[in-house]
Amino acid sequence: MPLKSKISDLVILLTTILFPIGLLLLIIRFVMNAKYRHLRAGDYRVTGYCFLVWLVFISILMISDPSEGAGEAITVFLFVLGVPALIFLWVGRNKKKEMERLYDEYNKLIELQSELNVNHLSTMTGLSVDDVAQDLRYMLMTGRLVHVTGKSDSQTAAAPSGPVTVQCGNCGASDSVVPGKSKTCEYCGSTLTA
Repeated sequence: MPLKSKISDLVILLTTILFPIGLLLLIIRFVMNAKYRHLRAGDYRVTGYCFLVWLVFISILMISDPSEGAGEAITVFLFVLGVPALIFLWVGRNKKKEMERLYDEYNKLIELQSELNVNHLSTMTGLSVDDVAQDLRYMLMTGRLVHVTGKSDSQTAAAPSGPVTVQCGNCGASDSVVPGKSKTCEYCGSTLTA
């Protein structure tokens, strides 16, 4: 799971002036990041900034054109590009706030139940088990989990206490696994790890 987008904000903003390339990179970034909830706010934000760059670029071109109607054209582009820019920036800000609120909620729920149970968190938040698991992995990788400490991939993650409930990636069955240990799924024989 990537912590950041593979196509950086700066690359997209710089290529935005070359309209088709910047737009193509923006679409590719949205597609690549579609399954990563923690990257969505940044995608919306950079889209808003792209619309602003296009607006400024077109406005400069229009101002440098002494023909009649340039003022009206700038007004049209201000509406056509400015409004979506503000909408994308607003959505990006709200997505970021929503994720921060959710991270706080995860920490509070984990503290209350004193065990990292993805199924319980899924039920309490109304999100799918996969979304909760992805959010917890991201929080673990970035040190946002207050009650669980993350270490590098070669080390294990220390859970607060007791086993962790995990879902089998093969058959979907749930079982308890001690963090840092492996266990065989009772139903399909796949290896479960926490």
